[in-house]
Amino acid sequence: MVKWLAALNKSTPLFLLGRERERKSEQVLVKMDIIENSGYILKLPYMPKSLEAMVIVRFCLKQLFNYFFKNAEFENIIFNPEMINLLFDDDKTILKQFHVQTLLLSARDNTIKIFLNGLNHFVIYLCFSCFYTGDFSERQNADVLFNILINRGNKLPKVVFAIFSFPWIYNRI
Repeated sequence: MVKWLAALNKSTPLFLLGRERERKSEQVLVKMDIIENSGYILKLPYMPKSLEAMVIVRFCLKQLFNYFFKNAEFENIIFNPEMINLLFDDDKTILKQFHVQTLLLSARDNTIKIFLNGLNHFVIYLCFSCFYTGDFSERQNADVLFNILINRGNKLPKVVFAIFSFPWIYNRI
């Protein structure tokens, strides 16, 4: 409970947003389909503002961890791993992972590293697609993608990287 209060005081968000994505409301919509094109939309607070809201978010996430999703799309947004770990810190019986057949992650700026760290909370059964249109000139961004292939490649049946700004990255793979 003390950690939750600290998170509230620190205004820890439930989602991490890319710089180009403006937060236009207090709620965030994320599309996760149980069956193809079912249009299942999650409407969760960007930043829980009370302990009651955190309890509700925890309950919702716990339910989602028990579902299997055909598709999950995150466009310049990802669940905040810090908040997920905080909400389930004391409960070791719950696997803090979303089960998805296909995960589509889009990023447009230097948040790619942060977003890809959020992958720890996903079990991907078919395909991980990462679309990146930002500045890929930084070596650390390339290293992040290579580390995914090296360290998690055996857990990802199929990986699709679409990096539009620097085609040289494909030669390194």
